[in-house]
Amino acid sequence: MGQRDIQDFWLDFAERYWERQAVLLKEDNAAALPRISPDELYPAVVSCCEDFCRGGRQKVRFYSDDQEVDLLGGGHQMLLPSRSDGSFAAYNARLLDREGLQNYALVVADWHQFDRELWERILVAVQNLAAVVGVSHARMDTQVFLGTYKTTPFGVHVDRTSGFHFPVLGKKAMRFWPDRFAQATPDLRGALRYEAYLPQSSALSAWPGEVLYWPSSDWHVAESDGEFSVTWGFGYWLGDGMASLALEELAQLLMEAPGRCRVQSSAALADDARNLGEVDALIGKLAAVVADPRLRGAVARGWLEHFSACGYLRPPPLLEHAGTACGDVVRRKSMYNILAGPESAGRVRVAAGGYSTVVADEPAVWEAISVLNSGGGISANPAAGAVAAMIDFGLCAGALQLSPDES
Repeated sequence: MGQRDIQDFWLDFAERYWERQAVLLKEDNAAALPRISPDELYPAVVSCCEDFCRGGRQKVRFYSDDQEVDLLGGGHQMLLPSRSDGSFAAYNARLLDREGLQNYALVVADWHQFDRELWERILVAVQNLAAVVGVSHARMDTQVFLGTYKTTPFGVHVDRTSGFHFPVLGKKAMRFWPDRFAQATPDLRGALRYEAYLPQSSALSAWPGEVLYWPSSDWHVAESDGEFSVTWGFGYWLGDGMASLALEELAQLLMEAPGRCRVQSSAALADDARNLGEVDALIGKLAAVVADPRLRGAVARGWLEHFSACGYLRPPPLLEHAGTACGDVVRRKSMYNILAGPESAGRVRVAAGGYSTVVADEPAVWEAISVLNSGGGISANPAAGAVAAMIDFGLCAGALQLSPDES
């Protein structure tokens, strides 16, 4: 599928399905979305689970017979996939044979942090989607759902995310209800038994090589005959994460600002109650913090990093690189953008791949960014000062790559 065909696909997809209705994408229509094999996916899932066991901020959940298992506190880490298992199939065989689990589910979020190449493969599709519907202002994430569960362990639910799901082993079957019906039917929400509401639902199923999409308003539940399956997905979350970021930074600065409430006598409290003196003091303090340039700087940094990663809040870690050599040309990888904005007098913040750095505000920096974003290359050898610092950062962020001079 050529780039023009991909653009036409996303334009048609946005007009017909985006945030409108669930759809099964097959054959040519699925070609615009990434393909990931089970063998490619398994090591990233294991790495994510390992980080979770080390105390990392990972979201890993395991269910047995529809009940969530306390993996860390309960000492059940052995229920997670391991390197010694070697594959999803071997992991499933271990749980069935050795652990005796016949109905289990594992959910792993943000596994993309542990395989940059797979994340970049996903970013290509996300960039093309974002060109039509915009970058998510909330966040992007990835998930893996696997197991022998017959229905989603937490029942019929809704997420604030437009989701694309890709089965890699077995069949992925989903059932959907419109939001208006779920809102009028409280018994459906969270239900594990929903036979009475099947007439109001619709269902779709996909096999490896096919893609399921559904909008954020659809209430849904996974269904299975108990056969082992593995599905990964990426989600485009709806909402305004930028506003949340600004409020978090504002709250932090507000707590750091001087002027805590003082202990007062009953008489003073009575006067303040009549005149709302403490309220006025707090509003004045709030206004001062809003005007604090540190707030704008913190929000600007978050904004640049967020959009440079196409909405992903948890990019893979920075890379190490061996530096540049004579004749090297630096080019931007197509799935990334280089963003920049003024930081302070004489300084500019440059963002790429979910990270940022500050370099001197020089015309050569802006020219280099313009050339890179337009698909051109810049010579790494004569680069010095701020441009050299920007190149070094871009290579570490994974957004730039070196190639021999072809001139």
